[in-house]
This record gives sequence, structure tokens and C-alpha cells, in this order.
Amino acid sequence: MISVSMQFSVLLLTAGTSAVACALYANQGTMRHRLNKLLLAIGVSILLWGFGLGLRVSAEGPAAAWAGSFIAPLGYSMLFGYLLHYVLLLSGHEELLKRRWLYLPIYLPGIVTAFGLSVLPLLGYCPFSLAHTSLGWVNNTWNFWIAFYYVYWLVFIVVISVLLLQWAKRAKDSGLPLQRRQARLFFCSILAMVVLGSATDVVLPYVYHPLPGVAVCFAMLPIISVCYSVKRLGFMHFEKPNPDETILNKASLIKTIYAILGGYFLAASAINIVQAAAAGNVRRDTLVFSGVLLVGGLLVWTLNRFLRDDAVKELLLAFLFAAFIPLITFRYARYGGVTIWTFVFLLMVSSMLFNRRILLVSILLSAFQAQLVLLAAVPRAKADLNASALIVRLGLIVLTAGLAYFVSMVYRRRLQENAKHAARQKTAAEISRALLPADVDNWETVIGRAFGCCAGFFRFDWASLVLLDEKGDPCGPFCEWPGGVGAAAEKERSVVSKLVKMPAEGNVLRFSAADAEDGPFKRALLAAGIRFFVSAPLLRDGKRTGALCLYFRRHVPEWDRKSSDFLRLVANMVSDTLTKLDSVRKVQHIAYHDQLTGLPNRRMLQDRLTQAMTLAGRTAKMIGVVFLDIDSFKSINDTMGHEAGDRLLVRLASELSHCVRRYDTVARIGGDEFVLLLNQISSVADIRRIMDKIMGVVRRPVVLQDQEFFVTGSAGVSLYPQDGEDAETLISNADIAMYRAKAKGKNNYVLCSQDMKDEMIEQMKMTNLLYRAQEKDQLVVYYQPQVSLATGGITGLEALLRWRLPGKGLVSPGVFIPLAEKTGLILPIGRWVLETACRQSVLWRERGFFPVRMAVNVSVQQLLAGDFVRQVADVLQKTGLSASQLELEITESVANSGVPGLPRTFAELKDLGVSLSIDDFGTEYSSLSRLKLLPVDRLKLDIQFVRGIESSEKDRAITKTIISLAKNLNMKIVAEGVETEAQLDFLNQRMCDEVQGFYYYKPMPAKTVETYLRRADGV
Repeated sequence: MISVSMQFSVLLLTAGTSAVACALYANQGTMRHRLNKLLLAIGVSILLWGFGLGLRVSAEGPAAAWAGSFIAPLGYSMLFGYLLHYVLLLSGHEELLKRRWLYLPIYLPGIVTAFGLSVLPLLGYCPFSLAHTSLGWVNNTWNFWIAFYYVYWLVFIVVISVLLLQWAKRAKDSGLPLQRRQARLFFCSILAMVVLGSATDVVLPYVYHPLPGVAVCFAMLPIISVCYSVKRLGFMHFEKPNPDETILNKASLIKTIYAILGGYFLAASAINIVQAAAAGNVRRDTLVFSGVLLVGGLLVWTLNRFLRDDAVKELLLAFLFAAFIPLITFRYARYGGVTIWTFVFLLMVSSMLFNRRILLVSILLSAFQAQLVLLAAVPRAKADLNASALIVRLGLIVLTAGLAYFVSMVYRRRLQENAKHAARQKTAAEISRALLPADVDNWETVIGRAFGCCAGFFRFDWASLVLLDEKGDPCGPFCEWPGGVGAAAEKERSVVSKLVKMPAEGNVLRFSAADAEDGPFKRALLAAGIRFFVSAPLLRDGKRTGALCLYFRRHVPEWDRKSSDFLRLVANMVSDTLTKLDSVRKVQHIAYHDQLTGLPNRRMLQDRLTQAMTLAGRTAKMIGVVFLDIDSFKSINDTMGHEAGDRLLVRLASELSHCVRRYDTVARIGGDEFVLLLNQISSVADIRRIMDKIMGVVRRPVVLQDQEFFVTGSAGVSLYPQDGEDAETLISNADIAMYRAKAKGKNNYVLCSQDMKDEMIEQMKMTNLLYRAQEKDQLVVYYQPQVSLATGGITGLEALLRWRLPGKGLVSPGVFIPLAEKTGLILPIGRWVLETACRQSVLWRERGFFPVRMAVNVSVQQLLAGDFVRQVADVLQKTGLSASQLELEITESVANSGVPGLPRTFAELKDLGVSLSIDDFGTEYSSLSRLKLLPVDRLKLDIQFVRGIESSEKDRAITKTIISLAKNLNMKIVAEGVETEAQLDFLNQRMCDEVQGFYYYKPMPAKTVETYLRRADGV
């Protein structure tokens, strides 16, 4: 086997190499964080410490022992400064470390210690006192610098312990159990390192026997505790490697490589026995060494079989190599083996297949140290080793390790590029799928999902979508991840506003807080926690409309051109989605808004009204629905043109929108019809107060084309829930109330009442019945004779429509005629009345009665029908009635209404030979000039003047005037509603031509009229 001193050397070298391996494991291949750099510095310090002690303990002579004594202080003197610095960062004292002067007390004691224990002895001051024992060379030196070192590390250990205990207490108070466990674990490892190291290197040499200095083995405990925290507690953000970026990414490959490595050890065990047997030198130590190699191979196989974590397996494998490389090197070199050292090349080649660099670095460090120690420890006569041969060995080891590292790095980089390309494609597909269901209601959530897809690839901490106005300033909501809309603080948004305005290179802006000049902006960046920022523009038709921004707080990423290209691709996908949403918004705006005023239309009004009713049901509040109609709006269109009318509507829409509350709605549902939805109404007094304000706004004068117009409106108001429990009913009842307001003189508003609703319900019932009245023969024509005052005979008959409704009797024409006109039923009914009256007149003539004039009332809707003249002609031809015996009665309001083409229609009727009369003359605004133009044969004096003859001097004067007017225009005059002899005498004296009324005859069925005709003709 090997000597005890060489065994100590193997132990010390293993400790140093294992410390570096632990640091590499904990750092996970990155050196960007200060914690990682400090942890590696701690590992390197332990490596120097262990190498110096290993070189000293196994040295063949005092010169080599002195060299080891110079190297060891370079490690342990700086160790505690690195530990203190590490704990300060670990326990959250970053702000304290911003004070540059604090680094002086942290590192100056270690530098002074290294100077006193390494530099001064080289200069001949304070030389070491070394002694050779059965365990190897030991240091018996005791001087000022040794005492200074003890005080130095003792003080630092106390400070570190206090910091760790305070950190554990803060974590406990803050409810952070993982941090508390980390603090306690690190504290226990520091305490164990101090206690065990002091026992072996301070206490034992004084009470028993000097040891070669094995405290370095216990110095590994803090690093081991960090490795445990990384694995078990998630410390330092442990991340699993991407399988696509690793060489050994399949279980079968990993199993194979571990089987090969285990085979190395078993082969070495067998070769050792075979070699000894061939030389006839099989001894006990040969069998022991072969047994040790066998155990090593079994351990390798055991690691692969029972451990699942590849990183942990590689770390433990590095421990094995760190121990076996010097052990094998020393074993064979002691017996003159000059080629066995090359076995490390096999291990280096094998390490190229592993995903991490832990094994390769451990093999290099272990082999390098073993060769250096070998030069000082093994007799040259046996090893045939000199300085030049050593340099060649070291050079070959370094070159081989460098080549292995380079080949592995190139291959892994290619794997990483392929993996990143695949990750980009996968991420792009995920983003595309995430953006696919975007609509105007969930776009913030969808953009957040897209950010979530990007987070795994870019590894940013915060992202935002910033929309820009025409000036390039941020506007609208910030869509942010994580946090949805509006999650960023104002200080962060102010920084973002400045960042997105910065000039970009290649359309992608990159900015690092480290590159910013000292000043308010850099302080704002640091206050917002932004260390690195990158953004890509959102473009539409070549114009910048926004920016996709990524923020990095915990680290500065490795950003390259491909990263910029991919971010630009993501920005284009988001931009396309926003463009599509804008198009959808425009379509929805068209579908839900009035194109002239921009107000909600009927569809949106119904949606909002439905939502408002749901809310009102929970809050026990009322809702007001206002139906507003502009009075005489048609006259503005006729006089000023439709463009001026549109401007009036736009102006009124704007003023109505500003006079209501922000949670109310103003909608336009027709030409001059507006509906207002008033929410959260507590009482009728509230609605009246709001309505007074609205009506005041409507009455304000409006200037159109430099001319002032005074506009009025009529409004009806319905309330939820008393006037309806659905949108259509509420709007309908408000419409009913609006017509009641118009009937009361316009320019006012009316609240819907139960009477109005009952009346409307009754009208609806009557309308439904009227639709079937004609086919059920419920409509009949009555006739009222017209009597000549000159002869006293019947000169004409007026056909009057009656509705005999079962269960109700005769329905008044004043009830159903307006319904017929409103529903359009007046057209078929009017034709039926005209044909029935004409046929009845022909029937009486055929029965031998003296022909009399048949008067039929005509509705304005019939006159507006383009074929009315043809209908009259068809009826005359169909029934055989002479046109001279037909008279069509038109009310005065229709005659003076300005209906387009009315004079031409009258002329065509006269051409047929039909007589024309104006009914209810004197009740409307008569236009004498229009009366002069119309080919009218008769004027029918309205009943209200006839009834006032006996009681009103004015009615008598008006009656005389109308009779005189008719005589002067060569028209006949017929007085309606004559009921008394006094009325008859007055009209007879004034030379009225004909009378009609109850004084002579009431409206009668045809059979009754026939009786009177028979009497008059003496038939």
C-alpha cells in the first residue's frame, strides 16, 4: 500500500478538490451572481489549503515541506473573509456592502495573515519550525502571526454566527421556514467546522500528538451545507437543465457510461493482481489495493442504481475521482510505475460525456496536484521522475483536459443551439395558441398568457405591453405579467415611460442599468429593481403603436441577435392580434353604436338595460328609462337640409351624454328618438330632478348655419320594476308615455302610469281583434242621409263604417279608425268600404230608387298609396256606379297637410267625374290659397260650429262666414250635426245648401235607409 503520510496527503488533496466540486455543483454552471463567485472562491481557498498541507505532510525532504508551508496560508488566510462576505450577501445585507470601505475590514486581516505566514518566511523573516514525525511533516511554529491568525478567524466566526442567527430570527418572524432552515443549517456547519477543526489542529497537538493539519477536511462542511440547500431547500434558484441541451439525456446512455466507469475500476483491480502475479510478488497490500479498487467500482455502479438526480451522482463521482486519482498515482509511483499516471486520460475522455464540468475540473485538479505532490514525496530512484518529466506530464494533463473541455463545449453548444431553436419554435407555437382566442373582452388575459409562454424561454421577471399614442407617449392600460392590468407601481411606470422612448438599435431596444450614468434615472431604475431591459416595437403600417417590454431584475441575460429576432417575431404576433382586435372593435362599434352620433344603439341599450336590471335587483334600486323625441324635427330637415339636422342630432347627443351621470346611458334608436337609461334611482323625486335637467338641456338654443334654433322635446319615462321587468316592456312603456306627453302639448315629459299601460293593452287587444274583423264579417257600413234645405228631400248619403264586436256591441269609429290607420289596415278596410258603398248605391238604383250621391270618407294613407285613383276607377267599373254619383270626403287637415302630389290626385279624381268634399271644415289651419287650388265641390261645416249656433255669437259668425265663403267659391255647403230646429232655421236663413244630423236621420243600416228612400220616392 502507501505510507501513512501519503494517506494523509490523499485525504487532504481529496478535501480540496471536493470543495471545488461542491462549489461548482452549487453554482450550477453560472458565475454571474456574486454568491456563486464567492462560493467558488471559498472552494479554491480550501483547495490551496489542502494542497499545501498535502505537499508538506508527504514531502521527502524539508525543502518540499517548506514549499507546502508557504502555499497553505494562501488558502486558509483568505477563507474566513470570503465566508463573512458570503454570509453578508446571504443574509440580505446587500445595502451594507454598497459602502466600499467595508471591504477593508473584511479582507485586510486575511491579506495581513497571508503576508505574515507566506511572504515574510520567504524573505527569511519568521521562519517555520517543521518537524518530521511518523505521520509526516508537521508545523510546530508559534509566533505573532499564528496568534494573529487565531484571533482573526475567531472574531470572524463570531460575527458570522451572529449574522446567521439574526437571519434565522428574521425568517422566523417573517414566516419564511425555508430561509430559517437554511440559516440554521449554515450556522451548524460553521460551528461543526470550528469545533472539529480546533480539536484536530489546536487541541490534539498540545495534549497528545501533532497531526499534519486535517482541519481543511472540516472546512468543506459549509460548502456541503450549501449543496444540500440547493438540492433540498431550493436555495440559489436551482433549475433543472433542459434535456435537449444535455449530452446524456437518456437513462440508457447514463446507465452505460456509469457501467463503463465502474468497469475501469474493476479492470484496474484485476490488472493489479495479474501484474503482481506475473512478477511473483502478490502480497497483502496488493490484495488490499485491489479490494479498494473493487469497492470503488461497486460504488460507481451503486450511484447509478440508487440515485436519480444526475447532478448529485456527478458530484459524488467527483468525490470518488478526487480520492482515487492521487491514491492510484501514489501507489504505482512508489513501486516504480512510470506509465500508470496516463489512466487520467481515460477519465478525462469519459468526463466529456457528462452534462456538467464538475467531473472534468475535478479530474484535472486532482491529477495536477497528485503529480506535484509526487515530485516532492516519492524517491526519484524508484519513480525515475525529474523536473522535465514532471513538466511534460503536467503539460499533457492540462492540454488533454483543455482539449476535452473544448470538444465537449463545442458539442454542447451545438446541442444548446438546436435546443434553443426547438424551444423558439415550441414557444412560438404556444404563443400562437395562446393568442388565438383573443377578443375584446379577454385580451388582457390572453396577452398575459402569451407573456407566460415567453417567460420560460426568456426567463424575465416582469413584462408589459405598452401602447403608444401618436406622439410616442405611453397611453392606455399597461398589460403586465405577472399581475394582469395595472399591476405596476407608478415609479415603475415612470421608468417604463422613459425606457420606451429611448432610441433602439435594429428595432429592438436593449438597456442595462449598469450602463446608465449616475443620476436620477439610474436611481429610478435601481429603485424599480430593473437591471436589464429589452423591448421590441409593435408596428402597424410601418408606424410604431406600442412596445413589448421585458424586464430582468434578478440577473442580466445573455442577449444575442437571435434573441432579438425572436422577440421581434413575438412582437409581430402580438401586433397582429391587436390589429385584429381593433378590426373586431370597429365592427362591434358599428354593430352596437349609432354611426352618426356614436351613441349606443338599440342592441347595446338592451344589453346594458338587462345588466342594469340584474344589478338593481341586488341593490333594491329603481331604473329609469326615458324615451325622448324631438318635436318638429322634420321641419328642420325640410328647411335647413338633412346635413343641418344631422349636426343638430350630434350636438344634442353630446349634450345629453354630458348631462347624465357616468354610469347612465344615452342611446339613439331612431331618426330623432333617444333613449336614456338612468341607473341607481332611489325615488320618483330623483327621476323628476334628472328629467328637469334633461329637458333643460334639450330646450337650449342651437346655432345651425349662423341661425339660432329653439328645439323642444317630448319624453316619456318608465321605471323598473313597476313599469316592466324586461327591456322591451320598459322601452315600450316609455314610448307610450312619450306619446302622452306629445298629446298634452309637447315640450314636456310624462311618467308612465297604470292607466296608460291599461289603455295600451286595450289598444293591443282591439288591434288584434281588428285584424280578424273583416274576415269574420264584423265590419258593417251605416248610411246617414244628407237633406236639401231647399226641397227637404234626401240628396245624398254618407257611408259610415261601424264595427260590431261580439260582447261589446258597436265600437266607436273614434276608437278603431286610428288603430286601423296606425296598423295599415285602413287600406284594405277603406277599399272594402268604398266598394260596399258603391255596390249598395247601384243596388238601390236597380230597385228603382231615385239616384242619390254616395259620400265615402278617404284616409290620408289611401291618398298616399300610389294606385288610389286606379282603385277608385276599378271599383266604379266593377260595381257599375256612375262616377258622378260618388263623392270622396277628405278632412281639412289632410287637404292642408301638404301631402306630396295631392293636387294632382284631386285632378285625376275629377277627371274620373268624382265629386270631392272637405270634411270638418273650419277645425284646422285653413289655407285659402290652397283651397283655391283644389278642385273641391263641397265644404262640410264641422259639427262644433253647428252646435254653438244657439249659444255662441262667435260660432254663428264663423258659420255665416264659412257659408258665404263657399257661395263665393261656387261650392256647396253641408252642415253636419244638425239636431235642433233652431239650428235648422239659422242655416236655412243663411242659405245653407244641405244639412246632415240627428234632426232628420241618424246613421242607419242599409235596410233601414231603404225604408226612408221608399217613402221619399213614394215607391
